[in-house]
Amino acid sequence: MDCVVQWATILSPIIAVVIAWWTIRKSAKDTDKKIAAIEESTKKQVESIKKLTKIQIEISQIQIQKELWEAKMRNQQSLEKMQDMRDYNRFFNQIGDGPDHFRRQHEQEYDLKSERDFQANYYNKLGQYLNRITELSKEIGVE
Repeated sequence: MDCVVQWATILSPIIAVVIAWWTIRKSAKDTDKKIAAIEESTKKQVESIKKLTKIQIEISQIQIQKELWEAKMRNQQSLEKMQDMRDYNRFFNQIGDGPDHFRRQHEQEYDLKSERDFQANYYNKLGQYLNRITELSKEIGVE
């Protein structure tokens, strides 16, 4: 019986060390698997965010391009109005409408010029916004 007790006394720490070593190794493998799964999930999320960002940028660019087109058309209409008004005024200047006519003519030209200037500035600003969005998309790597 003393022999069994001696062997049990000698082997129990060895068995405890082996069990601890096996537990640590298994835990390390589980941890590696969990880290790999988290990294894969993170990569998928990053790609998803990039796709969403790209879509948002494209939508913004489309909206700005639409507004650019509208501003260009409004500016063109203003120019056409100015030309029509000048043609009209030339015709009536030949007839002679008096000082009130010249005052109204000047006011109309001023209003149309202000509108045209506003549309031109608006168009330029939209172009700047579009350029900035393009720069930002390049910075974040979504083109």
